Amino acid sequence: MAKDLFDSSAAMYVLAYIMHNPQGVFNNKKYLLTISDFTKPIYKVLFGTLYNLSVSGAKTIHPQDIELCIGQWPEQFKTFSDGNGFELVKSLDKLPIENDDAKFDMHYSTLKKFTTLRDLEKSGIDTTEFYNPNADFFEMETERLKLEKLSVEEIIDKVRLKLIKIEKGN
Repeated sequence: MAKDLFDSSAAMYVLAYIMHNPQGVFNNKKYLLTISDFTKPIYKVLFGTLYNLSVSGAKTIHPQDIELCIGQWPEQFKTFSDGNGFELVKSLDKLPIENDDAKFDMHYSTLKKFTTLRDLEKSGIDTTEFYNPNADFFEMETERLKLEKLSVEEIIDKVRLKLIKIEKGN
């Protein structure tokens, strides 16, 4: 079975950044985050809560805000509690984010690349030419660099070209 096509470090940075600057992320058309960008249930619940708090007008979001908000939904609160969510959000709150847009863009891009790869895999398209999560430990840096060099658009364009070749019978 393939390892997850997910980068927890990128996800954590994105979530921490949103905690520090929710309006800057959710009110910027450049960023199109969705719950499907996160694979772990705790991250999904946390993202949904951050989004809801942002829509409510929060300028910054603290761990207590998240816990109070999630407490309204028993199923999500159970996921949050079972996943040691309060400790997670406290650690995210302590990350030295400092509204570094360049770092956010890098982590956002990584998150979106993995979402694209998961979507392609769900459609039956092999994505190992872009990133092989089953590579051995010594090859993982090469795999990471290979993915880092590509944009989401380049990944999709390469797949599109293969489909066009198949369609034309080449």
